[in-house]
Amino acid sequence: MTIRTRHACFAALLFMSSMAGATTRSWSLRLEAGTSQYSRDTFASYAGIHYTELSLDDGHALAIAAEYRPTTLLGVELSLGSVELDARWREVEIRPISFNPPVLQEVTVDSDSGDFVLRPITLGLLVHPLRGERIDFYVGPQLGRTSFHIDLHGPPSRDPEWTLGGKAGVEVRIAESPWSAGLAYRYLETQHDGQEHDQYTGLSIHLLSVVLSYGKAPRGD
Repeated sequence: MTIRTRHACFAALLFMSSMAGATTRSWSLRLEAGTSQYSRDTFASYAGIHYTELSLDDGHALAIAAEYRPTTLLGVELSLGSVELDARWREVEIRPISFNPPVLQEVTVDSDSGDFVLRPITLGLLVHPLRGERIDFYVGPQLGRTSFHIDLHGPPSRDPEWTLGGKAGVEVRIAESPWSAGLAYRYLETQHDGQEHDQYTGLSIHLLSVVLSYGKAPRGD
């Protein structure tokens, strides 16, 4: 074995021992607050002379999550969230206002505005590639179920639907306390089986949040 090889092996052993001695948390509680990025208009038409329009725009999001880490590399996270989108709905009829020449005009016969709320419950598998004491980075897929609360009259109710997504975040430990702060990004895609005259479609939402977390280190660290 050459001197260079011995030095490389020695450095690798030092690195591995330092990683083994790093403090990691066996569980974490997270509070996330941020904004949702989404904008879409959907239409449902009836016989070509009557339609409804639902417009959804950016809103805000809140979530609370609990993660258990059986190993320093992997964690399982349960998340309960609420995503509120600004919603506007209107019902439109196409009526003739002149017959010679024939002229048609759109007339709004009903409208309302309010919140379109998604309440996802997801289970995620998070990978923590960094094992230092100060900075924690995590990324992984999520699977769950989303229920809906529609705070405006007009649109029909929407049944709970399956949700796929992913999450990535970075947190920095605050001094020597068990608290950390950081940023998290989530992508949620709600699946939807459309029907005839359906007002709804699938939802693909991007969330960017500020994170405050509290965690406990494994015993013996």
